Amino acid sequence: MRIPEFLKTTYSMLFEAFPNGVCEEEYWIILYLMYDYMSDENLALIMSFFINKPLGIIENDIYRVCQMKFDSNLLEKVKNRLDKCGFEEWKKEE
Repeated sequence: MRIPEFLKTTYSMLFEAFPNGVCEEEYWIILYLMYDYMSDENLALIMSFFINKPLGIIENDIYRVCQMKFDSNLLEKVKNRLDKCGFEEWKKEE
């Protein structure tokens, strides 16, 4: 399965920000940060490609993420990594 053309810039941004993958906490924060800018389906799809996790599990995680609390330092760290790779511009495009 290939990444759809319209999600390639999103995948590139994620890969540039986290070339060695993400830990569990970073995964949840990425879902949280991107949730308002993507459909649930597209967010699940891109994260499935990015972390190689089954689509159905990610879809369920998306429903949980908005009820979670995050460490503010780690939240800021993940956001800064994404910002350095074009997150603010990406939000305007998506």
